[in-house]
This record gives sequence, structure tokens and C-alpha cells, in this order.
Amino acid sequence: MNVAGRAIASPGRPLTLAAPPGRIAIRSAALLALLVLAQLASMALIVPRGNFCLADDWTYAHSVLWLLDEHRLRISPWATASLLPQTLLGGLAFAVLGFSFEVLRHVTQAVSPLAGAAALAWFRTSGLRPRDATLASFAVIAMPAWPMLANSFMSDLYGLLPALVSALLFMRVLRRFRWRTLAGASLVAAIGVLERAGGAVRLPGRLAMA
Repeated sequence: MNVAGRAIASPGRPLTLAAPPGRIAIRSAALLALLVLAQLASMALIVPRGNFCLADDWTYAHSVLWLLDEHRLRISPWATASLLPQTLLGGLAFAVLGFSFEVLRHVTQAVSPLAGAAALAWFRTSGLRPRDATLASFAVIAMPAWPMLANSFMSDLYGLLPALVSALLFMRVLRRFRWRTLAGASLVAAIGVLERAGGAVRLPGRLAMA
């Protein structure tokens, strides 16, 4: 049996010394910083520069422009996601920095390290050791699609971030029930639905207008 900072012998096992909580916290912070720095280095190397759209950026940019011009939320018929959180973030960035596809990419570049950190937190919550959780997180951000998703205005990372956060919160609820944690998990999950579940959000609105 291990107790932080003390050596305790268990039946059939040799005497062991558990790492103190402070050292574990420092190690976890260092691994998180390494993960974030790896993503920032990747962005610095491959980030596209110029006021042009990538992939489906033009579709999602329409919602942001309509929000600023008409002061209401609209979704392009070409978009398959509901895009609410993403549109609000893009609208805030446009209101401060002006219209540019580069501005939209910078918003996603800010979300990308958060998604990587959420992946690390999820793997740790699921029971992986810090080193294994970090390696799993690096495997996520090393997938070929990640650089494109992290340097565009695609909706994937905007949906992945709340999905991971809500998953780790629900995991904590299963281990130790708390109403506050359950409420937080449900709220974050709802934000994810408002980002990606286009049909679930748009169909009630269309039925109401019919």
C-alpha cells in the first residue's frame, strides 16, 4: 500500500515509497506544458498565412458574418453542424479584430491547445499514469488531420473540446456522485450538442417555423 510521502509495506509486496502530492502536481504540470508547447511549435511551423479560407471555412464564416451584420444566428445550408459556440467565438473575435479568415484560424488555434489539454485530463481521469496519458495525448495531436483542423475554422475541435470535458466530468460523477459535477458535465455536454449536432438543433426550429 502506498501513502503519499510514507513507506508502507503490503502483504506479499516490498516496502515502497509513494511520491508526494507536490511532486506529482509538478510532473503533471510539466507534461501538460510539454503537450501545449508541441502544439504551439506545430502551429508556428505550418500555420497558413493569408486572408483565404481552408476546407469549409467559407461555410462557417457565413454564420459569423450574419451574426455581425444581422445580429441574429443563421446557419448556412451547406453547414452540417449547428455551430453556436463556434459562431459566438468567431463573432467576438471579428468584433475586436475585424473580418479575416486569419482571425478565424487564430480562434481555432487558441481552442486547439485546450482540446489537447482536455484529452490529457480525460486519459488521466480514465486511469492512465501521467506518462501513458501524455503519450496517448501526443498520439491524438499527431494524427494527420489534427494540423488541418487546428489551423482552420472547421468545427471538429470546437466539438471535441466540450466532448472530452463532459466525458471526464461524467467519469468523476460515476466515481463519486456530486450534484455540482453532474450539473457541470450536463452543461458542457449541452454546449457540445449546440456545436456539432446540427439536426438536433435545427429540426425543432424548422418545425416551429413550418
